[in-house]
Amino acid sequence: GDPGTITAPMMLVEIPGNAPLPHVVETLMNFTPSADGQGAGLVLASERGLPIFALTRGMCSGRPGCIGDGLYFDNLVAARLTPPGYESKTLAVDSNLPPGAPLLLRLIIDATGVPAYQGGPTGFTAIGTWDISKRAEDRLAFAGIMAFNGAAGAADQLAEFFQFYILKSMP
Repeated sequence: GDPGTITAPMMLVEIPGNAPLPHVVETLMNFTPSADGQGAGLVLASERGLPIFALTRGMCSGRPGCIGDGLYFDNLVAARLTPPGYESKTLAVDSNLPPGAPLLLRLIIDATGVPAYQGGPTGFTAIGTWDISKRAEDRLAFAGIMAFNGAAGAADQLAEFFQFYILKSMP
């Protein structure tokens, strides 16, 4: 489906509003998607709990911007507000991960944007950055992890193993 309308189980914690920026959100997980629309990773959400940014390892095929099993950094607000046929609001990167390999994901929240990173043995590799929306209803209020099982009626049920989840301020 459209990444702007994504709904998925999420575990969210409040981003401390009085803590200095930037905030760092990280998770280490083991997950390998096997069907279109499956994914798991980090999410940043609004005060209403609507996903705003999602950094996931997922499977996507048959649509522009899809690369199969890879890392997807979605700007879900932009996807909801952009008419069909306009530029993609997803940055896709080949994760080059073998099945079941641990994956370290990082989002950094600063005053103007949210850069995304993939961790590896030699440090972090940048995936891309999305600007933060100026709309009040899109204020980042929660950070967490999410997982989705794919298209409606998907037969494959996958387990996602999150080894840790961290939200911290980095003044």
